[in-house]
Amino acid sequence: MSETPVSRRMRSVRPSATMAMNEKALELQHRGVQVLNLTAGEPDQPTPAEICQAAARAMSEGFTKYTPVAGIAELREKLAAALETRIGQAVHPHEIIVTAGGKQGLYNFMMVLLDPGDEVLIPLPSWVSFPEQVTLAEGLPRMVPTRRGDGFFPTVEKLEAMRTERTKALVLNTPNNPTGQVIARETLAALTEWCRERGIFLVFDETYADLTFPGSDHFHPLQVAPEARPWVITVNSFSKTYRMTGWRIGWVQGPEPWIRAMTALQSHSTSNASSISQKAALAALELPVEFIQGTRTLYALRARRFMEALDRIPGVHPLRPQGAFYVWADISAWLHILEMDDSEVALHLLEHAHVAAVPGQAFHAPGFLRFSVAVDEATLERAVQALREYAERFIVPFAETRA
Repeated sequence: MSETPVSRRMRSVRPSATMAMNEKALELQHRGVQVLNLTAGEPDQPTPAEICQAAARAMSEGFTKYTPVAGIAELREKLAAALETRIGQAVHPHEIIVTAGGKQGLYNFMMVLLDPGDEVLIPLPSWVSFPEQVTLAEGLPRMVPTRRGDGFFPTVEKLEAMRTERTKALVLNTPNNPTGQVIARETLAALTEWCRERGIFLVFDETYADLTFPGSDHFHPLQVAPEARPWVITVNSFSKTYRMTGWRIGWVQGPEPWIRAMTALQSHSTSNASSISQKAALAALELPVEFIQGTRTLYALRARRFMEALDRIPGVHPLRPQGAFYVWADISAWLHILEMDDSEVALHLLEHAHVAAVPGQAFHAPGFLRFSVAVDEATLERAVQALREYAERFIVPFAETRA
């Protein structure tokens, strides 16, 4: 991109590394290689029939024209009612904007919040698009170090040490991509209160909220610190819970003035989210609770089994996942033995084991690999076997000589 006379703001923006690894895997598959692709954060199961049928009805009934920029009234009302029930506070539909995926909602807010040089605190590891969106809005992403012992979530002390007069927001993602960890209630309360006291926005990405595994609990900031409401921006999506990644439908809730600003911005970019996808989203919200429970149970089982299998492979130290559909594994021992960084190891794995995973560097956290378990059980079993054989070939013979 540096060789192309693009705008200054684009020169430091990197393409999505998660999609790049997925494309490498697809390229090998196109050449006839049987790749075990554990890169993409995309459910392997199809969109539920009820959702597809609602979209088909919308088309057959001619619901194919522009809608209000912020979304159709019925959808905003249902989203407001669902959040109101969860947080125990009144939520008005005017506090909701429907977007072309959760990613656009995040981008919209960064664009309306930031002036050049404003800073956004982003805990590490970080989903790949958070810092790039801040950069596109001409802000400065400030990457906040975290510790495994804290679940890779930040402490108030670390945030305070990094805060400046230009700090405008903290981004918090739970259940977390890439780590699969869920923030504890008391930690969330402390971080939310810190934001409120200092007038810093908490951008709360809860895309995987419905995929919190048994034994862990997901909380919204306003459940634990209701008085922080003027400073909380909630971002969510239909993509993961309802298997609607390609439908491009998400939403944001926040103080009405900020929603109006985001609506004005969206009116000059994408305009409304797809009319058909909005009708599909309405149908998604009508699915029985058993659907979400079943999905959550499925991913929890896959993630636990895969994590336990990884834990038996020499030099791999995975975290026990608490939500989402990822297993985050420490492979620092492999880096030492192979004398490679994690990006090189990921490519080496793809070449020799035909297993595709995303390197930690993509998330600003070198020394790790992220494995997606949003694939069928047979693929996960073959991947574990391939990883075990890879370790026996490349790791075990050299472990003692390079210790």
